[in-house]
Amino acid sequence: MATAVFIPFGFARDARIRSLVRPAFGFVFLMSFLGHKEWRFVVYVVPILNLAAAHGAQALYAFLLPASQVFMLNMTRYSILRRKGTLLGWLAFLAVVGALAFNTAATILLSRASIANYPGGHALARLNMRYAESPHGK
Repeated sequence: MATAVFIPFGFARDARIRSLVRPAFGFVFLMSFLGHKEWRFVVYVVPILNLAAAHGAQALYAFLLPASQVFMLNMTRYSILRRKGTLLGWLAFLAVVGALAFNTAATILLSRASIANYPGGHALARLNMRYAESPHGK
């Protein structure tokens, strides 16, 4: 959700990302014309968009670094502490970490809501509790 902000950066930076994201957006566009929309039809696009967002986050990070550091970022393992030497570097770092923290919190919250909304989950939990208490469950 929050990482969707980084997709345009990845899209603008690399033709390989564009070649992956265009068909994914086209697929979502075409699927939006279906009368009966379900998440299971579109879920296959998420890994491609995550790839674009990751590339975009790295592109944003590299854009805020001096040219000599970008070269080092691409060629060697680059220390996070050295990247955060400037104010813009810190802001880029905080934006990426904040997006990841937001996504983690949203995943936990929405997973809990999904569990609460699925009645079969309650039935399975009750069955598991009864089975665990029975002599056959031990």
